[in-house]
Amino acid sequence: MDSIQSYQKQARASGILFLMAILTGIIGAVLFGGLSNFGADITQFSENRLKILFGSFMILLMGIACASIAIPLYPIMKKQNQPMALAAVSFRLLESVSHIFNVILFLVLLNLSSEYAASEVSNQSYYVILNSTLSDLSDSLSLIGTICFNIGALMYSLIIYQTKLLPRWMASFALVGIFLALMNQILVFFGVYTDSSIIATMFHLPTLVYELIFGFTMVIKGFNVEAIQQLDQK
Repeated sequence: MDSIQSYQKQARASGILFLMAILTGIIGAVLFGGLSNFGADITQFSENRLKILFGSFMILLMGIACASIAIPLYPIMKKQNQPMALAAVSFRLLESVSHIFNVILFLVLLNLSSEYAASEVSNQSYYVILNSTLSDLSDSLSLIGTICFNIGALMYSLIIYQTKLLPRWMASFALVGIFLALMNQILVFFGVYTDSSIIATMFHLPTLVYELIFGFTMVIKGFNVEAIQQLDQK
């Protein structure tokens, strides 16, 4: 009974972290979504200083939440498949690192934009080139972070499907959403369209829906007790 209660607490902690990651991620995306092609316009950062600072803080919180999700999930997941559970933790941590490095880049770009505004005309080409390079690096980090997220989510969803810790229809829906998200990242990588396009947003919607379902289900109901008991016997 104590172990079941412990796993249910871990499930609820994971659910809260899922919802925290979603909320901060949406706020961050909305704040940065108002800035179009900032790699080509170095002045956008300094002109939107408060928006950038608050958005960066939201992305930082999302990164911390994403990494923290792995901690309460690992003890129960490893009972089914320890290598896969460990790999899922690793990809969650990589995702978190990409978000944190992106926040650092945003702050560097903000400082660069301010220096550009105060610089002499003869030196401004240097700032423009550096801004473009760092912006491209930020885009690459975002892509890497999203891929790591989807691989980690794929592993979690497979374990949930196998164990029935949550209803299988949820895991099945998550797997479909992850497949669409990975397809989206491949198309973005090859330049078919950008990650800020309407098509990319449509591909991301199933991921948002299943994460909300996972988060609220784990907070309200926790894991399936029978599934916990079966795993606890392993």
